[in-house]
Amino acid sequence: MLGVVLALVVPPPEPAPTVSAPTTVALLAPAVESPVGPKPSSSTVRKSIRRFRRSGGVVLGAGVLGLGAAVGIQIGRGVLLRQCADTGNPESDPCLASSEVDAQIRGYATVGMAMMVASSAGAGGLFGNAAATRDVHHRRRTPKVPTFAKFTGIMTMGIASAWVVGRNIHFWHQEHRCDEDLRCIASVRPQRWLYNDIGTLAISLGAGMLGYSLAYTRQSKALMSLRVSPMLSRSQAGATASIAF
Repeated sequence: MLGVVLALVVPPPEPAPTVSAPTTVALLAPAVESPVGPKPSSSTVRKSIRRFRRSGGVVLGAGVLGLGAAVGIQIGRGVLLRQCADTGNPESDPCLASSEVDAQIRGYATVGMAMMVASSAGAGGLFGNAAATRDVHHRRRTPKVPTFAKFTGIMTMGIASAWVVGRNIHFWHQEHRCDEDLRCIASVRPQRWLYNDIGTLAISLGAGMLGYSLAYTRQSKALMSLRVSPMLSRSQAGATASIAF
C-alpha cells in the first residue's frame, strides 16, 4: 500500500503593526559631552529682536509721515478757505482756487490718515513678535496671551470710529446751516478736520494694540511648538522632543 501524507503548513500570523505617538520623538545615544537639542544662540535671538523692533519703527514712521502729510494738506486747504472768506465773493479768484485745490488734493488727506492706521497695526505686529521672542528665549517663561490688549484695542477702534462718524455728522449739519456764508464755513470745516485727525490717532492706537496682541500670540505659539528636554539614564543619554501641532 502506498500512503500519501499531506502536510499543510500554515504561515504564522503577521505581527500587528505598532503605531508610535507622532508627537514625541525619543533620541537615545551613549552619553557624550555634546549639547542636547538645538538651542539658538543669544546673539541670534538679540538680532531677531532688534530686527523686529527696527522694522516696526520704520513702519510706524511711514504712518506718521502719512498723517503729517494729511495735516499739511488740511492746513493748506484752511488757508485758502480763509482767503476765500475774506473776499466774501464765491466767484473771486481765491475762492475758485480753493475749490480747485479741494477737488484735486482732498483725497490725499484721507489716504494719509489711512496710512497711519495701517502702519500702526503693522508696527504693533512687529513689536509683538519682538516681545514674544524675548519672553520665550530670554526670560524662559511660558508667554501669557495678551487678552486685555486685544479687547482694549477692539473697543478703542470701535468707540473712536463711532465718535468720528458722530462728529462729522454734527459738523456737516453746522456747515449746512451756514447757508453759503463763507466766514461760517471757514470756521466750521477746519474743526471737522481737526476732529478727524484726533479720531485717526485714537483708531491707530487701537489698531496697534490689536496688532500687537495677535502677533504676540501667534509668535509665542510658534516658538513654543518645539520643546526639547534632556532624558538621562544609567547607560544612556538623549533628549525627548515634543512637537505640538
